[in-house]
Amino acid sequence: MHSLIEHRIPGNGLHAAKDLLARILQAREPYTMHGDITGLFDWLGDDGTEWCQEVERHRLRGSLLMSDKRMMPRPQTEEVRFLPDITAGASVGVTFGDVAFAVSLDPPHVSRLDGPGVATLLRNAFWALWENARETPRARSISKVDHTLLPERETRSSWNIPEEVLSDIRSTQRTTFLMNIGAIRHSYRQLVDLAPALDIRFSVKTNPDPRVLSALQEEGCGFEATSWHEVELARLAGASPEKVIFSAPVQELEDLRLAHESGVSVFVVDSVSQIDRIAKAAPDARCLVRIRTSGDHYAFINLSTKFGIPQAELIPMLHAVERAGLVPHGIAFNVGGQNEVATAWRDGIRQAHALAAECRLHGFPIEMIDIGGGFPIPVHPLVPRLEQIAPTINAELSGLHYLAEPGRLIAGDAGKLVAPVVSRAVRDGRTWLYVNASIFGVLQMMDRHRFHFPITTDRVDLDAEEYVISSLSCDGRDVISDSTILPKGVAEGNLLFIHFVGAYSAPVFNIGYGGVRPARVQYLD
Repeated sequence: MHSLIEHRIPGNGLHAAKDLLARILQAREPYTMHGDITGLFDWLGDDGTEWCQEVERHRLRGSLLMSDKRMMPRPQTEEVRFLPDITAGASVGVTFGDVAFAVSLDPPHVSRLDGPGVATLLRNAFWALWENARETPRARSISKVDHTLLPERETRSSWNIPEEVLSDIRSTQRTTFLMNIGAIRHSYRQLVDLAPALDIRFSVKTNPDPRVLSALQEEGCGFEATSWHEVELARLAGASPEKVIFSAPVQELEDLRLAHESGVSVFVVDSVSQIDRIAKAAPDARCLVRIRTSGDHYAFINLSTKFGIPQAELIPMLHAVERAGLVPHGIAFNVGGQNEVATAWRDGIRQAHALAAECRLHGFPIEMIDIGGGFPIPVHPLVPRLEQIAPTINAELSGLHYLAEPGRLIAGDAGKLVAPVVSRAVRDGRTWLYVNASIFGVLQMMDRHRFHFPITTDRVDLDAEEYVISSLSCDGRDVISDSTILPKGVAEGNLLFIHFVGAYSAPVFNIGYGGVRPARVQYLD
């Protein structure tokens, strides 16, 4: 009889639940979580209800068991109990409130299933059930998940690497960063098609590569800049000043002055200090006041602790803008980086609309709402797709000028890092693979935010193995992944593919570190 492990979640349970999945499954015994776990429902979809409704509609029995209740309750305090049994061929049962999931993982070729590896298998099992529920018009149960397909399901990338490029990398054994300009264009066009009412301003800081910016300018995209340097990069790419917004809530006087002199007229503020600087540098500027919304605490990178004012302070801040001789023009918000809740932007727009109505009563006719960025890339299967997010945004837009500042959504999938394995070693029973890449260079998102990019390999084997993926640098902290499940037998000369690194990575941070050579950069069209 297993002992019962209890964990009480402080605050909202979304991030805690994600982080705890690995530890829960490592425990190999019943595990109960208490606390505010409403965010965990959001992780499953639109408040968790769409997922449950679809499954109930198609009555997926056998693989997924549900109680007689037709809807999952959403109290502020709920109990979630995990009953992991992760021996090969067994199933994993999970109970969310009154809804019980029994998912057969059946990984016959995986001898060691613990930590992030099992969390990945569980996520993919849920994903398979969800896809089946949406696409199958009649009752159908899933008895197992084919884990040989996990790399494709896990990356969901829109493009493949040409064979001639792979052959060259194998022959040279050079770590290579691939930037697909065609994928940049594809992502932008998809966003325009799905959300045509949004005025798109690509976040230059995400990937300031001139080829990326030029391609987007040719597509008709505008730009969001946070410094004079980024304004200049947008101008060099061919952007007109009216297609550039200066959104940094804090910036030096000289950058503000140069941006204004170049023709940029819309600036974002969230403090009296910034208002005073803009009044000196850009005396006729139009200002958007940045507020905090309720959605960014679900984001992988929370921005409200650093920027944005409480909504109750909006009217006084607009008065300060007016007193400084500037034009109160609109409201801005940002739901954080890599927000994986499909309704976060909808909720932010609703809050901004309510505030805009209040502003009009105080004599401030709000003309523009900037919904920011934060659109996620599919680094794991439960990340909502743009096809799910866009309709929730479109349904709220009415009568105003709406800006969006996507970055990672457009650039992320366009970049892949291909790293030949330099060395393989077994340390304390774990297999380590060493590559010529670093979290302090091209993969800096993995260091600063512990962002886990999907990793696959060219090695083909029905058996699987857990690996530690490490930089060859002499820095003990420079470990790319503590646990990655890949085919068995990956060794020197095999290629590792790190996906979705087109944002906040190479070629921007393509530097040498601790014996690591900068990656070779190659562009694809």
